[in-house]
Amino acid sequence: VKVVIADDERLVRYGIRSMIEETALPVSVVAEATTGRELQDVLLRERPDIAIVDIKMPGTSGLDAMAGALERFPDLGGVVLAGHSEFEYARQAISLGAAGYLMKPAAPEELGSVLSALVAARTELYAKRSREYEFRLAAVLSGAVSEGAIGAEIGCAHAGLLVILDSAQEPDAARDMRESVSETLR
Repeated sequence: VKVVIADDERLVRYGIRSMIEETALPVSVVAEATTGRELQDVLLRERPDIAIVDIKMPGTSGLDAMAGALERFPDLGGVVLAGHSEFEYARQAISLGAAGYLMKPAAPEELGSVLSALVAARTELYAKRSREYEFRLAAVLSGAVSEGAIGAEIGCAHAGLLVILDSAQEPDAARDMRESVSETLR
């Protein structure tokens, strides 16, 4: 699970990175940002699963950057950091879809708890999408549905790679090849 940390204070970024590295969670910090604009660039480039964002940063605020990111990447798990407790910030963060709101300095247990919940949610989401994709791929490969029908679904939340195999091999050999490709994709 890829994590991005955005805070204008170097020591805060370092502390959060250190706390994340000390957890037993399958997460890695892939980038850091110091401004809201830099955060937007990092999110587009890295496509992280989780973003830990300070509310007040130079230029574009962390909340504005998070709102823009969630419009483009609605599955992004957001954790908002604040230097002081203000109900309005918490309300805005939650209305944006943030999974957590932590006060600085965040306690390792609090950060670990929020990250653990986000990792579990991401794992479940990705497993669900994988099952849906496998089902769609199997439906196309078995001939039950045309590949055009899969791509034309309205409201399809996940786009994947679709491979159509056309083989002159014997049925058993063609089935083995389909299974091999399906396993490779899985």
